[in-house]
Amino acid sequence: QNRELADFADALAAAGDVVRVESAGSIRDGRRVWFLLRGDSFSVRGDDVLHPYILLSNGHDGTAAMRVTPTTVRVVCSNTLHMVIPRGSSGRVQPGGLAVRHSGDIQSIVEQAKAALELYGRSLESTRDLAATLASLDVSRQSLRDFWLDVYHTIQAPIPADPQTPGERTQRTKAEQALASIAQRFDDEAKVGGANAWNALNAFTGWAQHDRPVQGQTQAQRDENRLRNQLLGSAAKDTHRALELAASTFI
Repeated sequence: QNRELADFADALAAAGDVVRVESAGSIRDGRRVWFLLRGDSFSVRGDDVLHPYILLSNGHDGTAAMRVTPTTVRVVCSNTLHMVIPRGSSGRVQPGGLAVRHSGDIQSIVEQAKAALELYGRSLESTRDLAATLASLDVSRQSLRDFWLDVYHTIQAPIPADPQTPGERTQRTKAEQALASIAQRFDDEAKVGGANAWNALNAFTGWAQHDRPVQGQTQAQRDENRLRNQLLGSAAKDTHRALELAASTFI
């Protein structure tokens, strides 16, 4: 129940001296409920500030269990990135997340809160290190274009090299418009943070989270769907896949 989620948020805030409940809400007419607990901010290469959060979410539609997800929000453009855990033997960047057992036992809640805080701490350190590494790597215009083409093809859709049908021409036009938007975002950020792999990643995720069209008959519906996608849906998954590609491409 929502009360259990609130109790768990209180337990997290009480157990950790660097997190505090900042906001809460629901989407899809209450089917998904969430809390955001904010930690101490950190910066990547100067003025690029990120706010780390613990995202608590619960579903009442049978599709999602109660979860703890370490998350960051990038201040300059409100990009959301679920934090990662240290790389395992596979070398892959794994998203940090923890399923929480539903229990009315306060001791169980406290113990799970401690485990969630430990995950948050490890994820925060790993994410800071990865962001700093990407920010230290300068990129050429050709490597940028190759990365964006690869990530767009992987996440969004293939780009027809020689479109013949109306559908293929539409598909290529959408890709060209998206790549132009991504390039503009990169140019704007490069003036502040430099032409590096971190900004290459954020240019793409900025497009995926803020510029890519979302469904909805009204603006309110589109706004809610965009928020859901950023925190819990397709945009969050696509952002992590883009991060994986950035790590494997540039590092």
